[in-house]
Amino acid sequence: MAAGERIPILLQGYSATGTELRTKNQIYSAMVVYGLLTYENGEVFIPNKELMDKYNELLLTNDSFGYAERAM
Repeated sequence: MAAGERIPILLQGYSATGTELRTKNQIYSAMVVYGLLTYENGEVFIPNKELMDKYNELLLTNDSFGYAERAM
């Protein structure tokens, strides 16, 4: 996604009520709910340049995203 591509997912609903995010679809679904990703036609993507820049900054400055990185 950081390169501008869209990722196909099966959206896990439009609520972020679960406290444990175990799969990439659950993580992506929560990110859609919180406005960090956009969902359209069965795919998620980074919605604007400002967020794209922030994601790229995080990728360059963090060695690991822990569990979320392994799930994705």
